[in-house]
Amino acid sequence: YSALKTLSDTDIQEKYKKYDEINHTEIKHPGFPIWAETFVGHKAPKDFPIILTKNNKEIAKYLKEFRGSKDPTQPNEEGLADELSRAVLNNINKFSEELLPFLLVDEIYLHSIIRGYRDAWRNGKNFDWGGLLDFIQKIIEIQEFWTKEYHEGGFNYRDWVISEIASLVDDGAKKEKHSFDDSLNNSAKTILFKLAEKTTTPLFKSTDIISAVLNSVKGSIYSALMSLSLKIARIKKDETNKWDGDIQNFFLDQLEEPSEELLVVLGENLLLINYMNNEWLKNNLDKILRKDKEELWNLAITGYFYYTIRLDKNIYPLLVERGDYEKAVYTKLKSKSANERV
Repeated sequence: YSALKTLSDTDIQEKYKKYDEINHTEIKHPGFPIWAETFVGHKAPKDFPIILTKNNKEIAKYLKEFRGSKDPTQPNEEGLADELSRAVLNNINKFSEELLPFLLVDEIYLHSIIRGYRDAWRNGKNFDWGGLLDFIQKIIEIQEFWTKEYHEGGFNYRDWVISEIASLVDDGAKKEKHSFDDSLNNSAKTILFKLAEKTTTPLFKSTDIISAVLNSVKGSIYSALMSLSLKIARIKKDETNKWDGDIQNFFLDQLEEPSEELLVVLGENLLLINYMNNEWLKNNLDKILRKDKEELWNLAITGYFYYTIRLDKNIYPLLVERGDYEKAVYTKLKSKSANERV
């Protein structure tokens, strides 16, 4: 009767009224036995642009108090987080003035703030890296950040924050002409070591190990440490050993019980390690390319071949002498692209 109530039929109008009194819930699409709707993205609250005119303490208070709807057509936390990230990108100086009020907002918003900084950096904007790294250091010193439990089926926003921090440092260290000040190298190193120590997230298995590591939490941390190593090596360009001693020792300790992510990232960076410290590589190559454990060898050599686009006059003779090239010819590596490179 809901589908017909616009008609001027008396019988229909009476029956509609009768049943509407029993249950007056509005039927949104009467007359359709099946109705499907698809929503792309999330909605942010309409008043958020107004909130942005407030100071950072008031913005942080708004973030902590906001409660979104479970209805995908209504404003929710995900929509607010997306809008927050864009706000940081477009108002980087405003947010940089005072970051501490955001210290206790939910992880979904911490992720958005850090992502906004990373987007700003990628767009060529400059900001106070020192203040940002201090803010990040305070985040990862909060005990609840590491002990908070996430319900099964929900998003683990702690992992999102960790990966975003690692990617931010990676981007900030990677390019020689666009990197944070050398005086902050130790701060960045301390943060990455802390993340590596506390992170226990297992590798999510996929058909391609390279994609899995690239999108993993630990993989992002190890990659950031290699980019930071290169940044520091540029300062020591005239020295024989250009590799930061703390990072050398960190990776050496990790090789005692290597993870899949570690071996792929070290295999990827054999040329860089050779450039930074040729002797270290020669002395520890057997720990990276493990002849005694086929599975572990495959991980590292896959990382090497996937990312190596040319023969290197220093690395190539080492691997030929060890038999790694010959073995790779007859081995199904963990990436089709790596096998094609062989």
